Amino acid sequence: MSKAWKKAERIVQNLKKIGPHIVALSGGVDSSVLTALAKQAYGPEATAATFASPLTPSRDLEDAVRLCELLDVGHVIVWVDELEEVPGFRQNPADRCYLCKRFRFRKLLDMASELGFNGVLDGSTLSDLREDRPGMRALEELGVVSPLLQAGLTKPEVRAIADRMGLPNSRKPPSACLATRVPYGRELSHDLLRRIDEAENAIRSLVDVGVLRVRVHGEHARIEVSRDDMAKILEVGPQITSELRRLGFRFVSLDLGGYRFGSWPKPKR
Repeated sequence: MSKAWKKAERIVQNLKKIGPHIVALSGGVDSSVLTALAKQAYGPEATAATFASPLTPSRDLEDAVRLCELLDVGHVIVWVDELEEVPGFRQNPADRCYLCKRFRFRKLLDMASELGFNGVLDGSTLSDLREDRPGMRALEELGVVSPLLQAGLTKPEVRAIADRMGLPNSRKPPSACLATRVPYGRELSHDLLRRIDEAENAIRSLVDVGVLRVRVHGEHARIEVSRDDMAKILEVGPQITSELRRLGFRFVSLDLGGYRFGSWPKPKR
């Protein structure tokens, strides 16, 4: 038995001890594994919640719905609009992730209490501590439980568990909210976020790539993929350019540096 699987079994036992909690399910691999483990711990009481908002990639919401149907887990879709409901968020500040997480998880904790759950579970892992993720501070402040992190699971270990459990999205590349495609300080709008989502979906309809980001600089759409996928993008370059121009982007380019986490520099204070 692998070390990762032993950790997973301990998580199930710990979940049983703390009683039923709602899982915050983004549709990514980490929260999907946590949802599957919660199903083992809570049985028919297992419930997940997914936020649907202008920030949510449509692909992630679809994956979350499919996973809950597959696992026979109760699923609540929480509709929010951070651009309207979170003061200052529309201006896309450097602490946008903190503001968003605090807003969302406060709402989710209130909902969990109303439904009779003991709290909320989040899919953060040990690997997340190695990256700049200000949203994790909000989770700590609110008392959200992160079982994968507490068990010391890394992202590769979580993927190994997802493979063993046969989860359909075990190979899914990392995702992030659509606001991360826009530089800090540039005002967000519903139309801009919608066009970014449609642009990424259009590219995926033309070519099979892993991680993908369409970063926006005014009228310029900058495509980030792994270096291994660059040749695939170039092969259908004219079709991609046509689709993105249809969405209102005047210039389309491929970032030769490849995808990288946190590619936007934060503004100096």
